[in-house]
Amino acid sequence: KSGNKSHQAMCQKAIALVKTDSGNHEEAIQAYNQVIELGPENITIWNNVGALYQKSGRFEDAQTAFNNALKKDPNDPVSWHGLGNVYASTGRLEEAISYRKAIQFNAGYMPPWVKLGDVLLRQNRNEDALYAYMRTVEMDNKNVHAWSEIGSIYFKAGSYEQAVDAYKKALILGVDSAALYANLADAYTHAGNYAEAIPHYEKAIEREDDNEEKAALWNKLGDVHRRINEYENAVGAYEMADKISISLGEIAIENVPVKTEKGKVASMNKKVDVENVAEAELK
Repeated sequence: KSGNKSHQAMCQKAIALVKTDSGNHEEAIQAYNQVIELGPENITIWNNVGALYQKSGRFEDAQTAFNNALKKDPNDPVSWHGLGNVYASTGRLEEAISYRKAIQFNAGYMPPWVKLGDVLLRQNRNEDALYAYMRTVEMDNKNVHAWSEIGSIYFKAGSYEQAVDAYKKALILGVDSAALYANLADAYTHAGNYAEAIPHYEKAIEREDDNEEKAALWNKLGDVHRRINEYENAVGAYEMADKISISLGEIAIENVPVKTEKGKVASMNKKVDVENVAEAELK
């Protein structure tokens, strides 16, 4: 009979793994619960079912599962990491520092480092978050999320060259993201490297699906062209922002400086909303 139960448990575990891979979390949970009932209890099973509960939004069940795993092994980093995920998902940020427990028991285990960085960032503890993300990329140099957050932390700190380097590393990894191109373009702009900012704003615009964001990007592109006296290109960018803004019922920028063929600066005025017009002065 014990051999039969062991065989059944192995079958249910295999079913759970297949269901997990196919995204059928509920049936995977049911299969894992069958494994638990057949016994003996296994820390890996508790961790797996806890992760599935967490992904399914069943946070109390997930917490119970990870705590059951920790009863088997209080030093298990995977269980502490899973518990941290539950706390972070439910906004219990102070308790989510349990990621540190996972790190304490295995400093070379990468997942809790990046998650700890996310929690610290949400607490506005940017320097501590930066350390966590840097430890992440030491272990996984291809972690796009960590590189992107490193770039954002440097950007907020005014370290624009370092922000550029971090964003570039994220892009080199093959991520085709409008937000990432836009962040890199912003970093180049603040670093005063307008020539590099332009193509990255253009790439962000090509990839951006949200029209409100796209209009903002066109305006930024216009600003960069204006800074290097490329007035015709600036006007073209502002006009594109105008068209999108009008379609959204928003107000576009007015009084755009235009460099005429004779080299004189003229003023371009566009009426975009006759009922609610606000002047925006470029400085």
